[in-house]
Amino acid sequence: MLGLSGFAGGRLQLALGEDCMSVRRIAVIGHSGAGKSSCLTALGIDPKEADMDAVLGTTTSPPLEKALNWLSDGVPAFSILVVSNHEQMLVAMRQAKLDGKYPNQFSAVCFVYLRKPKDQLQVHLGLPSADGRNRDKASQRYTLDNYERFDTLFTQLADRIVDCSGRTVESVAGDFSGLVQPPSGEGMRKGCR
Repeated sequence: MLGLSGFAGGRLQLALGEDCMSVRRIAVIGHSGAGKSSCLTALGIDPKEADMDAVLGTTTSPPLEKALNWLSDGVPAFSILVVSNHEQMLVAMRQAKLDGKYPNQFSAVCFVYLRKPKDQLQVHLGLPSADGRNRDKASQRYTLDNYERFDTLFTQLADRIVDCSGRTVESVAGDFSGLVQPPSGEGMRKGCR
């Protein structure tokens, strides 16, 4: 696991190194309100196409295989995607990764955890989401009440962690800006492993 904020300039691509060439996609994970979808928007990526919730839906947890296939091979081939916070799917994903299952899918994706401290997350949960909607109080409470459990889950799933403490969406999105490539079927030139 590699924390990214300690690198010169805080730039993600500087932190990744040359061993990152084989990964085609970045899968952004983190709590609701951490800025995942906002980063997509700041990078000029349409969340309706690159956010798992928008593509696979929010009513039920997507099956593990469907989620992994969308992350590793989905169309369009955006280089940065946002992963849903369905706990059942995340737990299955973490276990499959730890057990060495689905090596082709996991080797094509780098999971980057946007870690925002709980006190800052509480403030951001009260703000409109990237699509302009206000989060209901029950969802905000659930996120805060289960912060530690999800933090552990995200940390165990992550290949890289971005410390979002006191950072703006634009600053965090800037970490990814050199990795963004339009859908072309070519994937990314840089990734992380």
